[in-house]
Amino acid sequence: MSIADELSTSMKSLLDATYVAGGGGGGGQGLLNYISGAAGSFENLFYGATFPSGYNAYIDTPKAPASLVSMFRVTTGLEKLTFLVPTDKVYNASYFMFGSTTAGQKSTIKEIHLPDGIKFSKFDRFVSNCESLRSIYGKIDLSQSTTNDICFMSCPALVDVEFVKGSITQSLYLKQSSQLSDASIASILEGLSLDATGQTLTLHSSVAARIDEREVTDRGWTLVY
Repeated sequence: MSIADELSTSMKSLLDATYVAGGGGGGGQGLLNYISGAAGSFENLFYGATFPSGYNAYIDTPKAPASLVSMFRVTTGLEKLTFLVPTDKVYNASYFMFGSTTAGQKSTIKEIHLPDGIKFSKFDRFVSNCESLRSIYGKIDLSQSTTNDICFMSCPALVDVEFVKGSITQSLYLKQSSQLSDASIASILEGLSLDATGQTLTLHSSVAARIDEREVTDRGWTLVY
């Protein structure tokens, strides 16, 4: 039986149809070892997991549970994650890939691939302390999020991130992300909801210098840097 088949079998009690695979370093055993103890939930599923160095994980499930809380919190070794779930469900992704600040235990994630239009009910500390994270692909819909608190704290390498237009209704924090691309900045600005009140957009000073503050204030938001 292939590793992909073993992984699917290990998830059978959790999901009716799941494909999970991985590669790099240890050749796939990292996911298998942790998924086998899933116990019917994605919460804390890979909390503290040590993946083989440079690990790439691919997860495709049509029946993901609504709570993704701490799913990949303080993991190491994982470099790329493709996470495909239905976009007609709203997910609690608090601490989804919240990284450790302890030397030798810091997050190694560089890329996260999400489906376009993925919706979140909570987005707080989503990828905070992921110092190597460069790209999040897939438009993020925050129209139903009740909190985005320090969702991108200590993500200094972040370049690529994209939001559904007008979907950001709660304050957004990107204070340490000085490398944001022009396309990412444009998407953030277009993502600010015109119906939000009393919300702040916190940017790195070098990013704030690249925009006209009126692009934020004219939408009823306050720019902080």
